Amino acid sequence: MSNFLSKLFFFITILYFLSFTVAFIPPVYIQYISILQFAYPYLFILWFIVALITFRRWTTNTFTIVFLFTGIIISYKIPRFYQLPINESNCQTSDIKIMSFNVRDFDLYSWSRDRKVRDKIMDLIAKENPDILCMQDFYHSNSIRYPFKTLDKILALGYKYSHIHYTHIVNDSNYWGIATFSKYHIIPVMHHEIDSIRGNAWILTKIIRSPGDTILIGNLHAASVKFRHHEMLYLESFTDKDKDKEKKLKQKKINIQEKVFDILKKVNRAMYYRQLQIDTFIKTLKRFDLPIIICTDLNDIPNSYAYEKITQYFDDSFLARGSKTGITYLGPLPGLRIDYIFYSHQFEPVSFNTLDVNLSDHRPIIACFKKNYQN
Repeated sequence: MSNFLSKLFFFITILYFLSFTVAFIPPVYIQYISILQFAYPYLFILWFIVALITFRRWTTNTFTIVFLFTGIIISYKIPRFYQLPINESNCQTSDIKIMSFNVRDFDLYSWSRDRKVRDKIMDLIAKENPDILCMQDFYHSNSIRYPFKTLDKILALGYKYSHIHYTHIVNDSNYWGIATFSKYHIIPVMHHEIDSIRGNAWILTKIIRSPGDTILIGNLHAASVKFRHHEMLYLESFTDKDKDKEKKLKQKKINIQEKVFDILKKVNRAMYYRQLQIDTFIKTLKRFDLPIIICTDLNDIPNSYAYEKITQYFDDSFLARGSKTGITYLGPLPGLRIDYIFYSHQFEPVSFNTLDVNLSDHRPIIACFKKNYQN
């Protein structure tokens, strides 16, 4: 191996190893270094390419062999980012069908420029007909002047039972929050929030399917970054060739270095808040001796502290029955899987689907389960 390739391989492997390691360390202890977690899948691809290039010379250097096996060992997370499309989806044999969807306030502010988005979301729910429906960024209005009665529409679809926690209320008629709906009887257990203005919270709900058959549903909307408009434009400029956006960015006259630093600062702050949320969330769940399903907009990738913390106790239904990348986020940094349905050992997943619809900045996900417990 040439001296250059040797140094390059070692350097990439070290970065790759660091991006793997930071996910196990609470962000509060390593601050901005935690952001390296986002590089993990890309560093794997780079590491793999360089490893192939140097294939014939692996045995000529002990350090190369060590670094090679280190890279192979820490590659076990790659299936979290891609599953071979071999899993068949069949909810007909399941006991429970559950949908999780961040509806982005039902397009309240017309981001999509499609006035029918709210009705399309309702049509989608009616078509999929899940037994349990978890929504993040839920919005409802009783305003006489500007009615937006999403709650009434969902109840009309057959979801007679609900547990809703509003994190933000304006004029006693406009409500933002997090909601769990069910065709089965519901007992609200508790709610928790860290930053009510951001609308990030979690709720726990007991679902009584039949006498003696109770499950616990966790609905979690983890701390989000909340970029400003000009920051969104800047991020979108990397994936969008819209010249109008470039003009708007120039009009803002914002220093690029300051812009990047502000974005990193917000990402770092959101990771810290997510750590607080997840630690409290898991600690609370451990108090319940019930079958548990968690629906979440985690706002974090599968190589993160939040994901690692949850999967110490629960399984990711995408890994069991998912297909391809399972991308759920459609915002300014597309290509991320940040929405999940986790489950406890009392369930067996039989199906998982990421619905290919564009009704929010998130795609809805659906999982079907068989129960592995006796009533």
